[in-house]
Amino acid sequence: MITASRQRSASPVTIVAVALTGFLPCGHARAVPLQSAVDEVSVQTVGNAIHYRGPITADGLRALGVADLAVAQGIGWLVINSAGGEVNLAMDLGDWVYANQLNVRITDRCLSACANYVFSAAQVKVIEPGAIVAWHGSAIQSDVASRMAVTDIIDRDILPHTAAAKRAAVKQKLIGQTLHYLARARSRQSRFFAKIGVDERITTLGEDHPAVRDFWFLSVAVMAGFGIDLVVAPSDYAHTDTTRFGDGAIVYLEMRP
Repeated sequence: MITASRQRSASPVTIVAVALTGFLPCGHARAVPLQSAVDEVSVQTVGNAIHYRGPITADGLRALGVADLAVAQGIGWLVINSAGGEVNLAMDLGDWVYANQLNVRITDRCLSACANYVFSAAQVKVIEPGAIVAWHGSAIQSDVASRMAVTDIIDRDILPHTAAAKRAAVKQKLIGQTLHYLARARSRQSRFFAKIGVDERITTLGEDHPAVRDFWFLSVAVMAGFGIDLVVAPSDYAHTDTTRFGDGAIVYLEMRP
């Protein structure tokens, strides 16, 4: 088994970006403790599958580089348990899954950027009983929502650790840098979904829905309607117990296919 080291110190822009696109619901300023951003990542080959556990990080992707040989030798499955990660790293992982035509199996959770870019890029997609694939937004949220969310995160996570005399300047600089980051991510995301044949609007379906507080999950039929096909899930998937994530943190979004 390959265990990646803990994440190194991140820049303020990266901290804001990961909070916005990787672990926080877009437009919300409260984290849900679904998986810590500093959890260790483990990557190992078991039978005909590569198992990835933990947040999607640069260290995790480097560990997957060692697994490329296993893919070349005929392994066709990625078994992933992840609450997400930084949007560009998740798209890197999705590109890798798509290029290698891997199937994906979810044994526990695939949330946020994992759902957006990894699950969607696979060939056959298996959701095991009790497991969940859930979304909570992406880089295509509106500019107004982006600015509001960025401002909230900076006020909460960055400014308390910044000298009072520098806070105004730091805030304006970080807002500009993060919005530029999001614009680039938005452009890359559009190209990514066009390549894999998925309607990227699936990543924002629950953003303004009154029943959705944080994360939402969808029926197999609705996923197929947005281009995420070949999904195998339990017949009672809509009734999956999500209470282990917190009361109301993940809800089933009922929609017509």
